[in-house]
Amino acid sequence: MSKRDENLLAIRPIIDLELVSDKSPIELFMHQSLRPILKLQHDILIKVIEVFPHFKPITTVDEALQLEQLKNFIQKNASLKNQILGLAIGCLTTSEFEFYALNRRALDKRIIEMTMTRYLSTLTVQIK
Repeated sequence: MSKRDENLLAIRPIIDLELVSDKSPIELFMHQSLRPILKLQHDILIKVIEVFPHFKPITTVDEALQLEQLKNFIQKNASLKNQILGLAIGCLTTSEFEFYALNRRALDKRIIEMTMTRYLSTLTVQIK
């Protein structure tokens, strides 16, 4: 393992998980790698969304509408989507990146979904 990989793993937050062995490799990767990375990158991910040009703060308390507004905004802005993905992918170890490269389409979708969920969870706290 390279020094870079060791350093990346050392700075990731530890998330207590009870992993069930019947999960798919993508689900295991999501829980073991992506969740800690997104937690580590949480503050910057929120700022990337909020400072993106033409972003309008979500003020509704309707969670389905919040998700729809955020999803539409990210889908219309490929640059924002790529920034979100880059913030996560840049924190992968070499072996994790190899797995990611083989499963890019499914994992990109999960990274965006997980980021939206994290963003909306902080939004819910601010609105209430």
